Parts: sequence; C-alpha cells; structure tokens
Amino acid sequence: MLITFSQLSYFAGTEALHLLILAISPLIILVTHSVFSRINSLSRTPKSNQSICLLAIFVTALPEAILLALFGLFCSVGTALLPTILYSVIVYLALGYTYFHLFNMSETARRIRLLYEIKSGLYDPHGATGVGSAEQVPLMSVTTRLERLVALGQIEERRGRYFLKGRTMLYGARVVRVWGMILGIDILSR
Repeated sequence: MLITFSQLSYFAGTEALHLLILAISPLIILVTHSVFSRINSLSRTPKSNQSICLLAIFVTALPEAILLALFGLFCSVGTALLPTILYSVIVYLALGYTYFHLFNMSETARRIRLLYEIKSGLYDPHGATGVGSAEQVPLMSVTTRLERLVALGQIEERRGRYFLKGRTMLYGARVVRVWGMILGIDILSR
C-alpha cells in the first residue's frame, strides 16, 4: 500500500493530537479531582481524600480511553491499532498512578506542615506537635522528621528554636500547598 505525503502528514498531525491528549491527562485528572474534592467537602459523610483521588482517576479513564481509541483509529496504519491503544492505556495508567502517589505523599507528608509551621513561627518545639495541627503526632515522630530536615540542610536549630535554612523543600511545600488550594483541601489542617 502506497501512502501519499498528504496522508502521512494527516497521520502525523493526528498522532500529535493523540500524544497531546496523553500528555495533558494529568491536568484532566487534576480538574476532575478538584471538582470531586469540592463536592466531597460538601458531603455529610466525606470520603477520604485518597479515595476521591482514585475516583477521579478511574472516572476520567473511560472518556480518556474512548478519545484515545478514536485518535488511535485515525493515526494507526494497518495493524498498529492494538499497540497504539495498548500504549495509550499503559501511559494513562502510569500517569494516573504517579498522580495518585504524588497526591498521597503530599497528603501525608508531615515535613511540609513542619516547614510551614517553622516559617510562620507556629511550631512549638516543647509540644508534641505544632500549634496549628489538627491531630496529635507522637513527639518521637516529630523529632525524627526535624532531625531529617536538619540533616538535609533545610532547617537549623538555634537556642531551642528552628529556623528555615534551605529553600528547596519549602518551594516543594509551596507547590503542594497550591495543589491543595486548587483541590479545595487545606494541607496544613490535616
């Protein structure tokens, strides 16, 4: 079968759209997750943030799969349809898996809360947790996390108080905080 230049450019353009849809799928998951999180916060019996994240990934999977299959039909030549669809499914699930674990780590990372409490002056080194914390964390756990932050060069202790030293993890913490604001979740109150 002979393919003309115009057919080849059509396939290349369709393939580019196919890859673009795959590339923006984390953004699609984020938007869906944001909507579901806000709906969940209004619920009488809210579900865990992790289950809402998984729900967003799985709900977006079907429309994404249909869209990718359609583009796969247009951009595949001959027998390449099945590998194209299989590739799309694997990439989407890998991106969804990565999104979930990044969200889960941000949701459970106490070091992010500690950095914000230290920066704002709310951290009480003599208490079991920071002043603004919603739940009690054992002192040993907080001490271990503080030691790790000191070892990483992110904070320093002077006269029994902690101060920010490095900014790398703080910038990461700010990104996570913005992510939480987009989702309607206050990371620091968890």
